[in-house]
Amino acid sequence: MKLTIKRTPFVKILTKVEDGIPSKTADPNYLNFLITLNDEEQTIMSSDGAITLCADLKGEEETIVSYENGCIEVPAKYLSDIIKQLDGEEVTLNQVENSVLNITDGISNFNINCINGDEYPTLDKNFEVKNSCSLSGIDFSNLFNTTAFAVATKGPKKCFYGVKVDFSPNLITFVATDSFRLAQKKIEIVNDQTFSFTAPVKALSLVNKYCETKPVKVSSNGSLAKFEVDGLTIICSLYNGDFPSLDRIIPEITPYVLTVDSKSFLAALGRVTIVINSEKSPMVRLRCNETQSELFARSENVGNATETIKDAKFEGGSFEIGFNYNFVTDAIKALNSNTITIAFAGESRAFLVKNEDPKTIQLITPIRTSSN
Repeated sequence: MKLTIKRTPFVKILTKVEDGIPSKTADPNYLNFLITLNDEEQTIMSSDGAITLCADLKGEEETIVSYENGCIEVPAKYLSDIIKQLDGEEVTLNQVENSVLNITDGISNFNINCINGDEYPTLDKNFEVKNSCSLSGIDFSNLFNTTAFAVATKGPKKCFYGVKVDFSPNLITFVATDSFRLAQKKIEIVNDQTFSFTAPVKALSLVNKYCETKPVKVSSNGSLAKFEVDGLTIICSLYNGDFPSLDRIIPEITPYVLTVDSKSFLAALGRVTIVINSEKSPMVRLRCNETQSELFARSENVGNATETIKDAKFEGGSFEIGFNYNFVTDAIKALNSNTITIAFAGESRAFLVKNEDPKTIQLITPIRTSSN
């Protein structure tokens, strides 16, 4: 195998695919890049076994100067570090022996160990696609940023570690939940297919990292999903499992409604929670009536804090509820609106954090105490 390639765009490609290299793994092959050069493809790939990144070495900048067919594994860390440190405009990678890769820019010269590519684990990167759809990078980022924060980080239900992606005619929906909160976002797109899957949040975060203003093509066969964006293909295994039915958990009637300025409310939350531990005891109580709304936080080790919410408007009479302030903070930030509305069905029932967009749902379960 031999490859001569322009160094600057090669660095950009390496920066992308090295995101697929795991920090630790039981299979040492996954610490390597797989470089494949033949008439059908000129690619560099990384994987941890569950998520695979594959980049086209040709790129949009006519990156490849010349190549000779071959397929090798090369240590990802050392290849990236070497290419990034070289000064030459072009670099050449030449497999001089079965186990040695020579890397040079005409000034510096390196010989590093490599192995034949046929030892790399078999990955189904060219699976038969059953469904596919494209959307803009802006829409993808909007969907992801409004929902992904709500995925589970622990718990027995594996599908909650991912985001449910649902395509229906002219509509795409992202849903994420950890069973204590749920975030849903819908966006209208041009689409005539119906399919859905639950993808690992890490895979979607990589797509979100690189899509920016680039279009994203999404494909699936039911067990794998493929995302193609800006010359990078991200393939991931999918989670099995069902998400809760929103019809059963979203309150139809919310007689208690609080409307606040987002920045002022977040600032007030930040002040009263100084006295509590955000991980061990993240509860804040909200007390509302027709004349005043206030936040209250207490810690046995530190003390307590109370703040009246500035310019708050409350409807529904006297009301009090406890909630995880981290969940409420995340929901408000995800909505990205100047004014938000928090709608309550009761002191022990899940409540909604909303803006003016009816296609966005932020649902949070309260913290129940003896006073609920």
